[in-house]
Formats: sequence, C-alpha cells, structure tokens
Amino acid sequence: MSLTDELQKGVEAMREGRWQEAADAIAPVYENEDLAGSSDLQDIYARVCSLYGQILVELGRPRDAHPPIRKALRILRRLRDQAGITQVRKLEDAVVKSIAHDAEREARLQEQRTIADTPLAVLMMQARTEAERGEVLIKKAGAHLDVGEPEEAARLAEEGLELVDRRGVTHWRVMGRITLARAVPERATALLTEAQHLADEASEFNLISTIATAAELTGARLPVQQGPVLGPAHKKEES
Repeated sequence: MSLTDELQKGVEAMREGRWQEAADAIAPVYENEDLAGSSDLQDIYARVCSLYGQILVELGRPRDAHPPIRKALRILRRLRDQAGITQVRKLEDAVVKSIAHDAEREARLQEQRTIADTPLAVLMMQARTEAERGEVLIKKAGAHLDVGEPEEAARLAEEGLELVDRRGVTHWRVMGRITLARAVPERATALLTEAQHLADEASEFNLISTIATAAELTGARLPVQQGPVLGPAHKKEES
C-alpha cells in the first residue's frame, strides 16, 4: 500500500474514532525517511506529524505524542506557516497539560503505595488520641483502595469509623464513609447518605462535592439536596 493510501486510511479511521487503526496506518507514513527528508513535501510531513500526535493523544499516550508534535512545530516555523503553528501549539498545550496531570497522578499514587506498604504500627506512632488513630486507619484505607486492595481498605475503614464516630471530627467521619463506600459499592447508597447528613448537620458544605463524586463512581442514589439547613440559632423560638 502506498503512503498516500496509508494516510487516507488513517484519516478515515480518525473520522470514525478508530484510533488504534488510525495509528497503525499513519505510523509508517510518519516514520518514512524519504517523506521526512523531502524538502518539497515538508508541509505534508508537518501535517502527518500533527495527525500522528493527535492520534496518540486520543490513545492516552501524551508522552509519545509530544515528539511528533514538536517535529511538526519545527517544520511549520521553517515554513513560516503561522496558521499551522497556532493550530499545533493548541495541541501541544493540551499534551503538556496531560503529561503534567499524569505526573501528578503518578506522584500521588506513589505516595499512596508508600502509605499502603508502611506497617500500621509505624503510622500509629504519631497518633495520640482515639480520634487520631481513627484518622490514620482511614488514611491507610484510602491508600489501599487507590492501589487496588479494596478488601483491606474496607477492613481498615470499618475500624477507623468505629473510632472517629466516637470522638472524631465530621471531616473524618465523612471521609471514612466515602472510603468504605468506594471499597464496598453495594453499601454505597446507605454510607453516602449518612455522609451527606453528617456534612449537612455540621455545615461542611465543602465535602458535598466529594460525596457526589463518590456517588457517581459507585452508582449510589442519594436524596435530593434541599440546600443548607439553618442551625438552632436561626430557628424561631416556640411560644
């Protein structure tokens, strides 16, 4: 199959959202040394580079997408194609942001792996109160959940909730229920409904979005929010 046919096949696959097929078709065109080295076809090669970069972004491979996108920009600058430069720069900005997001996510995951691998006794060394021990258990439960160990996460979250429900602050009572709901999705509706009530009663409205996200992840159905509830100081005195 000629390069033109491969390119056309790849573009058609892109239009239909068949990204892996598009990558398989355009990769040989991108890697073709004759096309890359032809001074008369640099505008076409720049287009190939940007298309290949876009495909790799869609495949969730932003780091692999960056080299062809940078190559496209270098060619377009030589050609002084300002419209092309503007278009490809937007793609590069999206790639850079995606790479940064992936790096942040990997850093957080590494932190969670460290917490999950650290013996509980070591983590408990700085916990002086029952509530603080409950917080440590819930944090460690969240770490186990993030590294793919829901059963251990559920066990630790249950233990942590027993402690924070007795003497803990609302934040950790809510976070414990969120963690347990994510670890045991079949209990999510009941747990997240409890979390929602706790957050409402304590006016912890910053936790509502976290609860909503957990409900979306677990498929839980929560009662419709009626808005902030006025505390006792705002109630009209009964005669």
